[in-house]
Amino acid sequence: MIIPATMRALQQTSLNGPQDLRLITDAPVPVPGPGEVLIRVTAAGEAVTGLEPGARVIGAGIGCGAFAQYTVLPAAAVVPVPAGWAEEQAPGLVVSWPTALAALRPLGRIAAGQTVLIHAAAGGTGQVAVKMAKHYGATVIATAALGKHETVRALGADDVLDSRAADLAAEVLRLTGGTGADLVLESAGGAAFGASLAAAKRVTGRVVVYGMAGGEAPVTNWELMYKHQVHIIGLNIGVLIQAAPQIFGEVMGELFALIAAGVLTPGQPTGYELADGPKALAELQARATIGKLALLP
Repeated sequence: MIIPATMRALQQTSLNGPQDLRLITDAPVPVPGPGEVLIRVTAAGEAVTGLEPGARVIGAGIGCGAFAQYTVLPAAAVVPVPAGWAEEQAPGLVVSWPTALAALRPLGRIAAGQTVLIHAAAGGTGQVAVKMAKHYGATVIATAALGKHETVRALGADDVLDSRAADLAAEVLRLTGGTGADLVLESAGGAAFGASLAAAKRVTGRVVVYGMAGGEAPVTNWELMYKHQVHIIGLNIGVLIQAAPQIFGEVMGELFALIAAGVLTPGQPTGYELADGPKALAELQARATIGKLALLP
């Protein structure tokens, strides 16, 4: 197997956002260390079993370097691509889908008959979260931009609210008879974060935070004592893989069972060439997209 010394990659030149991404053609191809694999035409390092060179796999990015022709990942973060799936359909398997499932099940402890509020329900993670939540018997209140409501309703959401509404928490309380949601999947950030806390059921309500599309949002210990008595749980799938590999393994086992049962089927993400990465990320930042995006190096 011939592996080049350099590759095409997107390089972030500032902290200002996707407008400062640039395509370079001479980035060095990373070298896998013990327990790691090189992803493209797979090359395995020592202390890796069960993966042969040339296997079709997908892995969750930990750290930097995913927007490139090659990247190195821990072998534990890599799973086979199901037969018949195209490459651009596979990324959700180890990013969006396990994030949604981890947020709902081991962290969010959703149960049949409970109510879950899912932000950004038209996005890649939000769409699969709606499907999963309905499969597990939950009532789903979803938020999305007005032009995306029909997409979310088609997934099975019981109610769809305008994600930019000023009275979001009040609407959730109205729909739940004043009690609030048992679980909130929070990826909106910014001003919506406060609404998420206010929309969660007092004392027993859980808010799982796995995104911050709208920016950072502060919360104080005073607020948690006297205003928002809820459970706040942070979720980053890369950290979950590293710090709790057993939980990640259980999530992936349950995920593949849902696929085998036909509960989840591969979607068709919007594909972008690597050089169009800045455009793709800018559209994602502006919430102008529906579903998953995929960069194709």
